[in-house]
Amino acid sequence: MPLSTDIILSTARDCFFRHGYSASNISMISRYAGISRVTIHKQFGSKEELFRAVCLAHQQSIQALLPQYQLKHDEVWVQIETMLLDWGRPLFEEIKDELVAKDLMQAASHYCEKEMSEHVNILIAHVEKMLQTAQQQRQLSFANSDMNAAQLSRCLVWSVRGLYMTASSTDASESMLALVKLYKAALRN
Repeated sequence: MPLSTDIILSTARDCFFRHGYSASNISMISRYAGISRVTIHKQFGSKEELFRAVCLAHQQSIQALLPQYQLKHDEVWVQIETMLLDWGRPLFEEIKDELVAKDLMQAASHYCEKEMSEHVNILIAHVEKMLQTAQQQRQLSFANSDMNAAQLSRCLVWSVRGLYMTASSTDASESMLALVKLYKAALRN
């Protein structure tokens, strides 16, 4: 990837996170990046494509971390909490304005629907793998539940996505942690 692409993506991310999708434009990104609008248009085509690339870069950074969660933490619920917090970290730490966060969520739903769905499916598969490993290690049991690892992982990840898309950043983070605690209590071995 050319250096200019990295600069454009980083600057676009900063502009989107500071001003929102609606208020940001190629001219603003060009000015902050010190790169011509022509170069940005040649590399990305439009603001929508640039936004999609910024979202995809975030998703890829989360996906690159997935194998590390099981290596860093022995307990499955800590692995899952850490992964889900990292997924929503931009909302919790980098985007300071709730209106900007809502604008970005709306834009992501509109322009990145396919990419977001694919990312969610990757997270679901990884959580399922974590849960299956934990079950084999007797960290949890599905014996008293009508669910299995696949069903729980789908339910958990889609629920957290819904929280991230609709709740305030503080509420989303706290609700996600409470949801994980609830499943942890329900599936004690």
